[in-house]
Formats: sequence, structure tokens, C-alpha cells
Amino acid sequence: MGFKGGKYTWWNGQSGDECIFKRLDRCLGNQALRDKYPELEVSHLIRTGSDHAPLLISYSGESEAVRISFKFLNFWAKHGSFVDIVKEYWKADFMANPFHLFHYKLKKVKSTLIQWSKDTYGNIFQEIETSEDAVKVHEIQFEL
Repeated sequence: MGFKGGKYTWWNGQSGDECIFKRLDRCLGNQALRDKYPELEVSHLIRTGSDHAPLLISYSGESEAVRISFKFLNFWAKHGSFVDIVKEYWKADFMANPFHLFHYKLKKVKSTLIQWSKDTYGNIFQEIETSEDAVKVHEIQFEL
């Protein structure tokens, strides 16, 4: 299927004369797959915590909108205003079935925390992607 990214998917962790890079990991697909999904792409990602590079198969064709899941970040709880924000937005001004009330409170706190995090910390997920791109560039330069 070809690939994007660094040429090698495995490194023996050594440097100098003992340094070995190989392309051990591959993605395979038959012609029926390529005909049905011509936009499929394979990317070699950055090796982190392993001697193998993870492979990402992505599809750039038309698809349904994907709902992004909420990610609670543990370091939020260490911020001085976190508890106050949760307490303030956990309040409900109506009575309802306990399950509906709980669902309403979770949605309200979730949307508030998303905005609070952006205002307080900026777009940390974008910063992570930028840092990963920088590491990928350095990794490719190292392999060369």
C-alpha cells in the first residue's frame, strides 16, 4: 500500500556502528480494497516507548461526521479554580428524573470545562501535534 513518513519502522536502539534500521512492519491490502477505498494512506508514526514505529491507516474520502469524545485531563484538578468551576456549573435550577438531572449536569460541566481549558491552557492538543511533528522531523533527519 506504500507509506508516508520515515523509511524505517524498527530501530535496534543502538548508535554508531551497532545502529540498525529496518522496515519490518507493513500494511497489506488487496486490489479490491484499493478499488473501494483509493484514498487510504499508510503513515509511519513516531517511535515512542517502543522500538517499532506505529502504523496509521487513514482515509481521506467522504465520511460521516465523527463525534469527538470528551477527555478529562488530570492536571485540570490541580488548577486553583477547577473545583469552583465544577461546583458552580454542577448546580441545576430544576427538578427532574435523577438520571435526566445527572445527564444534564454532566453535559453542562463538560461544555464548561472544554471552554475553561481552552481559555486557561490554550489548545493543548494542537500543541501536542506540533511537538510530535517536530519530533518526526528530527527522527527523519536522524535516520538520514
